[in-house]
Amino acid sequence: MTIQYLVTGRKGFHNWDGAAGSAITKTYGDIFGDLKDDELDEAIISKFHKDCIHDCIDGEEDWDEDDYEDAYSEENNWNCVDLIFRFESPAEIPEPIYAVDWSHD
Repeated sequence: MTIQYLVTGRKGFHNWDGAAGSAITKTYGDIFGDLKDDELDEAIISKFHKDCIHDCIDGEEDWDEDDYEDAYSEENNWNCVDLIFRFESPAEIPEPIYAVDWSHD
């Protein structure tokens, strides 16, 4: 059985005219090892964030992750994860393992 994660989220940017964004999905294989629960959620969210940055920013050959983060922030880009589904192949019904909490204190 192969474990996969389907991540749904949004990405966009802010500028003087306002903000723009779009819904996106990314699928990841079982690249997160034996992580469980919150650690797994954080690893997937971090991977999604890094992938969104690399999708938007053409960095230099000698850049490290901090350089990409700085360039991403300077261009007022943003991204967030709304849901993470876990499923095993062959196909089965995906099991939600993370959902953003939209409630406010």
